[in-house]
Amino acid sequence: MIAYLNPLQGEEFLDLCCVEPIIGARICSWYCCYANAYPFCDLWIIYSDKKNPDFPPSEIHEGYPHGVAARYQGTLCIACDPDVDFDELAEFIAGSGAMEVECLSPIMDELLPRIPYRLRQRQMVMTYDFDREGQPGFPPAAVLSERNFIYSDHLDSDADAFVENRELREMYEVICQCFEGFRENSPFPGWYVDTFARIKKAESYLCGLTREGELVSTAGVYNISPVSAMISSVATLPHWRGQGLARQCIRRCLEYIRYLDCTPYLTAAEPSLVEYYTGLGFTPCAERCSALYWPQR
Repeated sequence: MIAYLNPLQGEEFLDLCCVEPIIGARICSWYCCYANAYPFCDLWIIYSDKKNPDFPPSEIHEGYPHGVAARYQGTLCIACDPDVDFDELAEFIAGSGAMEVECLSPIMDELLPRIPYRLRQRQMVMTYDFDREGQPGFPPAAVLSERNFIYSDHLDSDADAFVENRELREMYEVICQCFEGFRENSPFPGWYVDTFARIKKAESYLCGLTREGELVSTAGVYNISPVSAMISSVATLPHWRGQGLARQCIRRCLEYIRYLDCTPYLTAAEPSLVEYYTGLGFTPCAERCSALYWPQR
């Protein structure tokens, strides 16, 4: 059974978002920003007859909770364990009206033969273990400043050049210049409203580096949940690359996540970036998939 979220189930919903902390963090962020206040965000709890040792049976619906789903602006995200009824989940997806579905690869591999969607992409998800800092091959142990989450050792050599949660227009332009199609898929007015709302609710954190009075590099923390957060929007203007600017922005984001006491994740948008992020101390942990509606199937 897949049931709309009851307003009284908010605490349970947030706990279920942590069952799968990567896609679940995105759903958690949507819930915290838009639940009960935005007409285009729908939220569901996924139930199954199989027992879940971590959650009691539902008092409202039949079965045990095994995950969550959310639809926002045409994208349906699913975060669940493998004990769901995949035939029922496939019927739910087919009737959801979503143009795109996102979930981790084990769930997507079960769903693709059952749904009228075609695989769009698979991307490597990487995580960062703060406990491994200081070990051979990993970054040095962090030195926290009096500003709490601000990273202050030699990797953060441009503290005065950082901007945080401002200059959003300039950050948007840097991202657009680094990611083809971003401007067309995310026009500035909608991106600004969404980003500002997330920052205001402490669901996002953006930082950037300036050079010669110009913002040239950015990174951000998105999809913050009780247990995880995603680093994204890592971008540096082409003529400023190769100087370690993105590394400094990523370190700033890591320290913010450390301050939140969460596990960091990021998605390597291209296979070539896996080696780069590995050099910064990240390790592969999962594969993120998306599929587009394909009615010809």
